[in-house]
Amino acid sequence: ASGLDIDIETNIPMDNVMKALAQVQKDNPSVTVSFPLEVQDDSYGLIDELGVNVLKSAVSHGVNVDIVNPMAMDFPASGGRPWGEAVIRTGDSVVKQMKKIWSQKSEQDLYGMLGITAMIGVNDNNVVFSLDHAKQLVEWANQKQIGHLGFWDINRDKQCSDNHKPGASPSCSGVQQQPYAYTKVFMGFK
Repeated sequence: ASGLDIDIETNIPMDNVMKALAQVQKDNPSVTVSFPLEVQDDSYGLIDELGVNVLKSAVSHGVNVDIVNPMAMDFPASGGRPWGEAVIRTGDSVVKQMKKIWSQKSEQDLYGMLGITAMIGVNDNNVVFSLDHAKQLVEWANQKQIGHLGFWDINRDKQCSDNHKPGASPSCSGVQQQPYAYTKVFMGFK
C-alpha cells in the first residue's frame, strides 16, 4: 500500500491502532497516512474526541500524518453564514487546531497537510453545497495550496429525477446541474 486513509468514526482502542500505523510506517517509510475526521462546526473545527485526540495520539505514537482531512459536511454553520464560507472557515479552523499539535510547522506547511472533503449538493442536514460554493472552495484551496481536496461522492454528481424526494440522496445531488458538474469544478484544484 502506498497510502492509508484511516476513517475513525467511533471510539476504538486508539493506542493499538496508532502503534500499528507507526510500525507500518517504520517498516514501509513511503506509506502515507491520512485521517478523514468529523467537524464540530466551522468556527471550532474538528471535534475533540474523534478528531483532535486522534491526531494527538498519532503524533505521540510517532505516526507521520500526511493529510488531516476534515469531512466538511453535516455540521452547523455558525453565525448563519453561507455554506460555502462555512466549509472554507472549517479549513482555517482546523489549521489553527493543527498548529497546536504541530507547533514547529509553518502555516504554509500546515495548509499543505490539510485536506477538505465537502458533500456536494444537499447535505444530510439539508444545507446545500452549491456549484458556486464548489468554485469558491477550489479557489481558496488553490490559494492556500492545501494538500488534498475531494467531495462526497461521485455517485451523487448528477441531478435527481423529477420524482426524487426532498433531502439528501445517495444517488444524486439534489440540485439542478449537468452530470459531473461538481467533478469539473473540482478538477480546477491544482
